[in-house]
Amino acid sequence: MSFFKSIKKIKDDGKRKKTSKRSIHKGGGAGNVNDLREKMRIREETEKTEALRRARRALAQAIDKSREALRIKGVQAIKNNRGNRDLLKAYKARGDLPSAHLLIPEREPDKHPNALETLSLTPEGHIEYYHAVIQAQLQVDKIEGEEVSFFTEPTPTKKEVIDHSQYMESSPPPETVVPDYSESSDEESDTGSIDLITRNASFVRF
Repeated sequence: MSFFKSIKKIKDDGKRKKTSKRSIHKGGGAGNVNDLREKMRIREETEKTEALRRARRALAQAIDKSREALRIKGVQAIKNNRGNRDLLKAYKARGDLPSAHLLIPEREPDKHPNALETLSLTPEGHIEYYHAVIQAQLQVDKIEGEEVSFFTEPTPTKKEVIDHSQYMESSPPPETVVPDYSESSDEESDTGSIDLITRNASFVRF
């Protein structure tokens, strides 16, 4: 009994394999392939978008840290200036000459930043994070560009052939003017003959 069951199982497996092969040849698996490609595209787009978001957040945090550092320095500068004013009052009360550094107020970086401090408040001041944002943005733009080109493929157009024969000049060619040399030739011939006779006559002795 088990022998017949084994034979039946082998036949059933063979039928199932033939059926799956027919479905593949008929294009039954094309839908699954397209779904898989779409899932891969969505996953890639999600990953690159997330990378761009993380890069932007890191850049914003770096700028915030620079701003906070300037604020802390500004607060300290206010405290130092307040202490210097108290010292100046003490010097004045004693009639002593104060130190030179007490006469110059300390700059507050958050209110009056120098060139480097101003740069630290911009994306360009954090070149490493700024470069990461640019690279991530290029990757996202590349995916969006591929999607646009996929949906807006140019339609090939038939190249226009211009028949130049229809633009040939229809007016008749200009007439060729043949110069008339008859009179001038006769006059030159007569003049040449008279000169020749005169030259020959000069050699004749009478």
